[in-house]
Amino acid sequence: MNTTIYSIACTQLHSLMAGLKLATAKPNANLPVLEEVQLTVDGERVTGVATDRYRLFMDSREVALEQSPEEGEAATVFTLPASAADDFKRLGFSKSHERARVEVSADEVVVATASARLSYPPVGAEYPRVGALMVKALGAVAEGKAVEVPTQYNVDYLGDFAKVRRAAGIPTNTPLRMHQIPAGAGSFQLIVTFPGTDFWALLMGVRHPEGDANHSSAVEALERANETAKALASA
Repeated sequence: MNTTIYSIACTQLHSLMAGLKLATAKPNANLPVLEEVQLTVDGERVTGVATDRYRLFMDSREVALEQSPEEGEAATVFTLPASAADDFKRLGFSKSHERARVEVSADEVVVATASARLSYPPVGAEYPRVGALMVKALGAVAEGKAVEVPTQYNVDYLGDFAKVRRAAGIPTNTPLRMHQIPAGAGSFQLIVTFPGTDFWALLMGVRHPEGDANHSSAVEALERANETAKALASA
């Protein structure tokens, strides 16, 4: 059996899958592939992509090739179910100092440590070709076609709007709308509303200069994402 084996820090595998799980679809008999996270290995990075056809998330971590198959090329694209994030949490990956072995073959994907072995079946359906979508979106940023707002928001505050929706009995299919308004001196604020309700909120961002570390690292992250998207689109 041709098997490719990668190793990755347990903490890194858990954080990668836990973050991407948020963009996967709920169990759906008609579209089971959308319950999966697609993982692509390129050199020493593994990049995960997840989508539910409404959102598209991408993230990457360091990975090492431990074993190539005796015949043929190493398997560089595989999937894991979004529920694997829950398995990794249950097994304590988020606090482990171990490295996990990810064994990829035609029959299964196995994630193993010294004390655990998890086996996941391969998904036969073709994963949505999301690379082209990312190239278009990230390319617009790279070409200066998107508005760069040097403002940062607390992600916990953004997540609280889901709690507001549930507490207020707002239907789950009601979208969250964000309206950007000028706030003087080139800065912006966001007005948040749920259409059809009386709810609204003002997000007061914290301005930071373009030359600081936050701005520079954000630009670098977009550049890396754009290069990865191009590679996925041409795969």
